[in-house]
Parts: sequence; structure tokens; C-alpha cells
Amino acid sequence: MLKKSIVFFAAVIALSAHAENQSSPAKDGVAGESAFSISAQETETLAMGYSAKKMILGKAVYNGVDKKSIGTVHDIIVTPDKSVSFAIIDVGGFLGMDRKQVAVPAGLFKMENGKVILADASQQSLKSMPAFRYSR
Repeated sequence: MLKKSIVFFAAVIALSAHAENQSSPAKDGVAGESAFSISAQETETLAMGYSAKKMILGKAVYNGVDKKSIGTVHDIIVTPDKSVSFAIIDVGGFLGMDRKQVAVPAGLFKMENGKVILADASQQSLKSMPAFRYSR
């Protein structure tokens, strides 16, 4: 399952790098329009990956020991170097009150039987982390 997680993150990186590097002359002389395509290799990589929206975002995060829910995946951060570096986890709170968001390195997660696992973590250890705040 870790291999599939890595493939997912690699597909996100490949697509974001491909999109940024695409540049073609304007089509029919219309400013701002350009041709966009994806290679067969990129399509194959994409097909082996996960949909962040369907498989990761909004999903419960479980600890690795007793498989208790310790938070929820809120977001995935792609850094300026185009790597998927962090997952933003919602932890604690009740009905949205006292909820905290923390950033956890993406390499610490694994998929196991369709569940997002963060081994060696607890809800308390996540709560003790500094809160994550978006800069923009």
C-alpha cells in the first residue's frame, strides 16, 4: 500500500510540473490560450494513482497501534518545489469547536486496508504540535 501512496504523490507532482512547464504559442492568435496535453507515460502514472478527493481528503487518520481515529485529513500541501510534503490534519474538537490543524510530513503516512495510518501517533501527540495556519 505504501507503494500506491508514493505513486499517488508522484502523479500529483508529475502533473503539476507538466502543467507548469507547458508553453505553446497562442492558438488562433488569442492571447492566453495554449495547447495542453499529457503524455502516454504521464497518463499511465496518473491511472495508477489515487484521487486525493476520493481516497484521502476528509478521511479519518488512524494510529498504527490500536487503529483508533486520531484526526481527519483536511488538505495536502504541494510545496513550491512541486513535492507533496505535508498533510494538514484536523485534530480534536467537537462539532468544529476547539479543533486544531497540524502539518504532518507526508512520508509518515501509509495506506492500510483503505485506511490512512499514521504509525506511532496519538491524538494527544497531534494536539501537542504547533497549530498550522495558511499564509495566504
